Amino acid sequence: MFYCKLKYLFNLGVKANQDLALNVGMSVISALMQQWRLRLCSVMI
Repeated sequence: MFYCKLKYLFNLGVKANQDLALNVGMSVISALMQQWRLRLCSVMI
């Protein structure tokens, strides 16, 4: 019983970390895309 609860909490923590990593990754990617777009526009002008 205790082991099952521990395993459930562990899986919950892993899931939360994956969501967090995904959110951070998406934020970083979008920030890089914006910078790249700005750089591209400044080159074109």
